[in-house]
Amino acid sequence: MEIFRFICKRTLWSLVALVGLSIIIFTLSRVVPGDPARMALGPRATEEAVEALRIELKLDQPIIYQYFHWIASVLKGDFGLSLMTMRSVTDDIKIYLPATLELVIVAAIIQCVFGILLGVLATASQGSYMDYFLRIIAYIGVVTPSFVFAVLFMLLFGYKLPILPVLGRTSVGLGVQPITGMIVVDSILRCDFPVAVDAFVHLLLPATALAMNGMAQLARITRSSMIDNSERDYIVMETAQGLSKKEIFFKYLLRPSVIPAVSVLALQIGALFANAFLVESIFNWPGLSRYGVEAMLFKDLNAVSAVICIVGFVFIIANIFVDILVAIIDPRVRLKAGE
Repeated sequence: MEIFRFICKRTLWSLVALVGLSIIIFTLSRVVPGDPARMALGPRATEEAVEALRIELKLDQPIIYQYFHWIASVLKGDFGLSLMTMRSVTDDIKIYLPATLELVIVAAIIQCVFGILLGVLATASQGSYMDYFLRIIAYIGVVTPSFVFAVLFMLLFGYKLPILPVLGRTSVGLGVQPITGMIVVDSILRCDFPVAVDAFVHLLLPATALAMNGMAQLARITRSSMIDNSERDYIVMETAQGLSKKEIFFKYLLRPSVIPAVSVLALQIGALFANAFLVESIFNWPGLSRYGVEAMLFKDLNAVSAVICIVGFVFIIANIFVDILVAIIDPRVRLKAGE
């Protein structure tokens, strides 16, 4: 019952955040200089054609009316027409979102698993050459943008040592009938394992490049937290009782120490979406982030609003998931939230 109240409270605040996000997105998309109708039709279009498109897009109406008309359509799953592709934005999202989700999910798994493992390894070898080496690697990972890793991986593993594919989602001629749009998942569901392996291999370089920055940050946070917790009274007490270092390390020290790393995981997922557009461009990955940047350059208001709404929704869902995970790891969190 306690965890149920915790989830309801987090969900309610998330809905409030979504409403606020929708207002900010809509307002910003309308105050940016430039006429979307003129940009869509081109400089040679007549004023009559431009005005007709403005009326069709409701751009001639007061901004309050535009917002409520837009939010009503969004709640029905209709984001309007994309001026860039001249297709429904909803159809575009169905095409591009699964590719980015697949990339972000794999990148999040890589950075979470290996980030925590590297932090644990650095703590276990504290003060040794291995610890200093891992800390240097973590600093380099934190300060280096994802697109730099993408270029390095492409040059190293795609051309210098051509052992991994660097372009697209699958090899030429391979594919699978979509179910979710995520090729690895769809091929597994259809028991087409050669395509699943091929798609996963294509994922490795872009997902790893995208994960490097967050992985380094999680490694640093985990190491710092474990070293700080190792000086707590309960660890000193367990040591005095004669428990082995291995048992203390994994049974009593690791669990509370991963809480800070898990807590920032939702922020890391948001950063993955933000950084994905450059990685997608470098690896020719047909994802939503790349589509969103192209829509911004084209001033496609409907597409831009849809992309930001979806990224915001995914970010909020990730926050709820991480909050629940932290509450399960440390019950004190939900007890404090229920006060």
